[in-house]
Amino acid sequence: MIGRFLKKISFSRLRVLPFIIKDGKKLHHLIPINKKYNHYDYNNNNKRIKYFPRSYLYALVGGFSGIFVNDDDKMLTEMLNENVKYIHSNDLAIKNLNEEQKKDGWELLHYQHGLKVLRRKRNFGGKELWEYRCIGKYDDISLCDFVDAQFDLNYRLSWDPNVSCLKQIYNEEYGKKAIVKWIAKFPWPMSSRLYIYKRLIMVDEENFKVILFSKGLNQTEYEDNDKNLVRVSNYISTMVVECIPGKGFFDNGINYILTYIDDPEAEIPNHLYDYIVKRSGPTFMDNVFNAAKKLHENRVKKKLNGENYKSLFTEFLNEKKEAAKLVKGEKDDDEIEREWIMDNLIKF
Repeated sequence: MIGRFLKKISFSRLRVLPFIIKDGKKLHHLIPINKKYNHYDYNNNNKRIKYFPRSYLYALVGGFSGIFVNDDDKMLTEMLNENVKYIHSNDLAIKNLNEEQKKDGWELLHYQHGLKVLRRKRNFGGKELWEYRCIGKYDDISLCDFVDAQFDLNYRLSWDPNVSCLKQIYNEEYGKKAIVKWIAKFPWPMSSRLYIYKRLIMVDEENFKVILFSKGLNQTEYEDNDKNLVRVSNYISTMVVECIPGKGFFDNGINYILTYIDDPEAEIPNHLYDYIVKRSGPTFMDNVFNAAKKLHENRVKKKLNGENYKSLFTEFLNEKKEAAKLVKGEKDDDEIEREWIMDNLIKF
């Protein structure tokens, strides 16, 4: 987290930052919001004046550290393996649920070729809410396109008419952990809903699987006082996607499972909400499919022109590889300096 920021700043430039390091251990006068600092462009060896980003300031003093406590690879690996088991135990060729699904309280809400939508009651955030689960497969889109169609924020904005704002507020570990702001349009006369949530990504490159986990943050964890929007904190979503055997990330053929709970903070009758889910769930997945197909076409065009199509998933894989190289390689002087600074910042 701090390392990503310090990577951009030369050791000799730290003295001009708008806070003071005393004894190499403590930070004082941490009131640097919107003050100027000399920013050192590590890649271009170029100095210019910038404003200190609010998100990095918040992270620097530990504001985001508590949000990602216990969000480690072990937790994500367990969730990934558990959801893959759910995928494999499900038979999309038949409409009925299996005994395990019935035992866990699931009931069938919608069925069509290649897709089942289930639901069950759960206590979440102090309320009894419906938890929904979509289990499906596609034979003619790739994992990369399927993931990017939904989670590449700029691309999602280009095709989803129900989203008015979608942007990344903060990220660390080459995007593995991020905080996202999402404003969803609701039918008139209801106000739009504001979601601020943390998003975690883990990729199993050996077995061609990926998990994306999102959980809403409340006002205490991340404050936003926009009175024109209704803040939704009771939100959690887990998506796991795997390539079918013998296929890779960019080959067609995937299985997926999406489980989510969403409290819209609105008094919507159950029968009406069920109707909305029955209609909007499959429609949304159809829209994702179409967006993924279009994304694939864009990638092909770029490739034919000798260009690379940068997206969330491709950049995540690239930066992950670069990070692995740095871990294996020897440290240069600047890296040693940054590690010393990180150690002393953490101790304060």
